[in-house]
Amino acid sequence: MSDSCRDRGGVGRVSIEILRRQRLLSSLDDSALSSIAAHVRTRRFKRGDIVISRGAPGAALMFVLSGRLQQVSVSEDGREVGLGFIEPGEYFGLLSIIDGHPQTVSIIAVNDALVGFLDREQAERFLLRSVEVTYLLLCQLCESIRQSFDDRSKLGVTSARARVYAVMASLVTVGCDGIATIEKPPNQRAIAITATVSRETVSRALNLLVENRIIRKDHGRYLVLDEHALHRAARGELEFNEMRAGDVAVSETGGEASAAEAIIAERTERGWIEARHAARIGRPSVNR
Repeated sequence: MSDSCRDRGGVGRVSIEILRRQRLLSSLDDSALSSIAAHVRTRRFKRGDIVISRGAPGAALMFVLSGRLQQVSVSEDGREVGLGFIEPGEYFGLLSIIDGHPQTVSIIAVNDALVGFLDREQAERFLLRSVEVTYLLLCQLCESIRQSFDDRSKLGVTSARARVYAVMASLVTVGCDGIATIEKPPNQRAIAITATVSRETVSRALNLLVENRIIRKDHGRYLVLDEHALHRAARGELEFNEMRAGDVAVSETGGEASAAEAIIAERTERGWIEARHAARIGRPSVNR
């Protein structure tokens, strides 16, 4: 990270290189980015810190420069409800900038994070008066609305564990090497309030994913070994039995197999059927 983005426990400044990585600002030229950088102040937050509280005035447009944040609201019965994560390159606080109303949700740091603040007056001056940026805002607002509908429909399944799987599935990214991972996964509390389940349920669900070789821990992240099975589990189409040493899982055909073997059998069942069919008719099978 550049020195211009480092602060020693207080407020710092940000470079145009960092701002260029922000989706909202990526189309601006260096001159515009330089003007914005002069007014952006950064602040570091530790995991669990409140970045902004519900009801606070909309005093700034905020950018996630590093780390992960979470939007949190409170239900009528006083429970915390997670409303989605905010990733690096994304922004928040726009609605309050536009309509002048207080913040509708609280924002907390899921892990250590660096946030950039552009005060209201400068945000209106540099962003909302630009036709290009305004159009980009509208496009991203539509995307956000569609994503929120999709997220809530996934979390509408009745199975508590399936809701945990849905949260995990929403965090999967696929790198240039084709490997699916969940980078810097949120802690169990953050997952619990998003899935509206207990932390114990989150712990059991994650253990089941590991035991059944759907995901694997790997130096502060998860490797996703079977993304298809994870998405099926998120939709409530696939369930995993709690396993203990020596336990076996019952396959769909009624036979007994280990948890890993059951998954492998499910993934390759079609291939085996095609292979047997090919052998009967004397032609090679196609490995799809």
